[in-house]
Amino acid sequence: MAAVSGTRGYAVAYQDCRGRYRSGGQFTKYLSEAEDGCDALAWLVRQPWCNGRVGTFGLSYAAHTQAALGCLDPPGLAAQFLDCGGFSNATAAASAMVAHSI
Repeated sequence: MAAVSGTRGYAVAYQDCRGRYRSGGQFTKYLSEAEDGCDALAWLVRQPWCNGRVGTFGLSYAAHTQAALGCLDPPGLAAQFLDCGGFSNATAAASAMVAHSI
């Protein structure tokens, strides 16, 4: 995905959940994803190569992390693609997606 997106002029950033893989801190499933996503999004939007509009994508747990981020309605979040995940309450995930559709 990154290779294809990069050839079309998009920057791609990957984020691990807190306490997972190369990310510091303690991992506690479902509890930090929204705020951590907001921090990452704010950092991305401040980069000189970013036009201020960020899209997210992922599946399974990465879809949940996006839904959590979308529920906070952060500045700069322009689009989300969630596949096979999100909150068990599908209405919350659907609301987040509709609020950020392009």
